[in-house]
Amino acid sequence: MKDFRTSVIVVWIFSIGFAQAQEIAIVSSVSSIDDGNVVSNTYDNNLNTRWSALGDGEWAQWDLGSFQNFNELRIAFYLGNTRTSTFDIQVSADGSNWTLVQTGLVSSGTTLDLQSFVVPNQNTRYIRYIGHGNSSNTWNSITEIEIINNIVADTQAPTAAILSGTVQSQTTADLSWSGATDDVGVTGYNIFKDGTLDGTLGNVSTYQVTGLTASTTYDFTVTTLDAAANESVASNTVSVTTDSSGSSGGSTVWAESSGDISYTTGNVGIGTNTIPTDYRLAVSGKIISEELKVQLQATWPDYVFKEGYDLPSLDEVQQHITEKGHLPNIPTAKVVMEHGIEVGEMHRLLLEKIEELTLYTLEQNIQIKQLNTKVLKQQQKLEQLMNSLSEE
Repeated sequence: MKDFRTSVIVVWIFSIGFAQAQEIAIVSSVSSIDDGNVVSNTYDNNLNTRWSALGDGEWAQWDLGSFQNFNELRIAFYLGNTRTSTFDIQVSADGSNWTLVQTGLVSSGTTLDLQSFVVPNQNTRYIRYIGHGNSSNTWNSITEIEIINNIVADTQAPTAAILSGTVQSQTTADLSWSGATDDVGVTGYNIFKDGTLDGTLGNVSTYQVTGLTASTTYDFTVTTLDAAANESVASNTVSVTTDSSGSSGGSTVWAESSGDISYTTGNVGIGTNTIPTDYRLAVSGKIISEELKVQLQATWPDYVFKEGYDLPSLDEVQQHITEKGHLPNIPTAKVVMEHGIEVGEMHRLLLEKIEELTLYTLEQNIQIKQLNTKVLKQQQKLEQLMNSLSEE
């Protein structure tokens, strides 16, 4: 085992001019599937064990335990001296949102030892190998992997951000900043209030300071951080004076009661000042929530199951699709592109189609039972005929 590792490292050191390679420890791993050869076999220092999964797109994933720098993967492949393997590499900061680093990588097909794959400098926690089979079949099989950091130590501090701030209330102030850069990448910020650290943040650009005193002036600065813990010089100083006691601060169109805020005199736009007619809220951007409830005033599609519902025949549905290219009562792609969809109404229409499909299925089930009965009777008659012929 040591022989093949040493040979690969020597080649890499020569090619980069005697930089020191550091292998990063893998803390845990998971895979989409396996055939009993599990993914933890890929970092057990044993070329005779492996992870194997059948199918294009199956993946193996490794957790480095914390954010780490790396720019090389060394991978050994099962039967790697007789076939080539094709794969992609992705990275993720949280194990959920993935970024493609390299696509269409191909092994040499000439060795069972570790092979080097150089990637752009990364600072991440999770690494994923997405297999696309090999030159013989769709099996994805790795015997060993090493994650290597050849990145020269980062000693250059980020540049300072440009800070601005506004008063929000008697006890809060909003800060925002921009313009900070780093030779590797900005990872976070320190916020200082009157020279004292108030908070350490991730790579964001806004922060609301709370717990302030009314009618008081505060001086704020921000410093920029990178992954190597380098810190920039302080930004420009922003002085903010909170509202006086008795002043609500901020906008006066909102009413507050028991921690809830309300606005009843008009409509609201977020990220836009264009609010379409008949809409109370317009958002230019994405919305995230744990749950969304849509309460329709229109009739819910239980009417499909009521007696007298005019269920179109399958021939009629087929004709409608042939002529118009979409299901009856469902908006066309052109309409959706131009006008969007109403979530509640679309759910109603989709449920209507599901309930119609249920009726078609039930009808077909009746027909199948009738056919089975006919087949059974014919089979019984055939057996009787066969028995009578054998008796003669």
